[in-house]
Amino acid sequence: MKVFNLIATLLLLIVCLSSASPIKLTTSNFDSQIATGKWFIKFFAPWCGHCKALAPTWDSLSNDAPTGVNIAHVDCTTDPELCKKHQVRGYPTLQFFKNGAMVSNYEGGRTLQDLSNFAKTQADVVAVDKKEEVNRSTSLVGPIPVFGVFAVGMMFVFYLMHTKHSRDPTESHLIKTTL
Repeated sequence: MKVFNLIATLLLLIVCLSSASPIKLTTSNFDSQIATGKWFIKFFAPWCGHCKALAPTWDSLSNDAPTGVNIAHVDCTTDPELCKKHQVRGYPTLQFFKNGAMVSNYEGGRTLQDLSNFAKTQADVVAVDKKEEVNRSTSLVGPIPVFGVFAVGMMFVFYLMHTKHSRDPTESHLIKTTL
């Protein structure tokens, strides 16, 4: 009987240790934790009915998270400034972060499959931090200065205003003769 109790205790310990739960983020550890890696974060309030309904699914997601994605949560009643900083306007708010930068707000379904698919998709998205990098990667000839486009346009307008050519298209086809 003692052997059975020992085996049962060991199995229970293994199950408890293997079941992950979402990482609790606070004002003091938020920036340092999410600075590297991929993070799917739930901003919630304990009194919120929608948050309570999502809690078991969120816990399951932390157990079955896509490879390399950290699942975390922030209690907005204990860290209101952190939630304000991340523009949380309703509960729950789900955001995906990559290397410290917010990549996307999640507004899809609340099933485990929906959340997992979103996390997988966002994990593959390349985050770009600077506007110049976006311009460089999408432009074939490089950035075109606005002043240059404006200057060429103004020169064309002045040409049309000061040209000695007639603006009447029929006038250029007349033949002048004297009798």
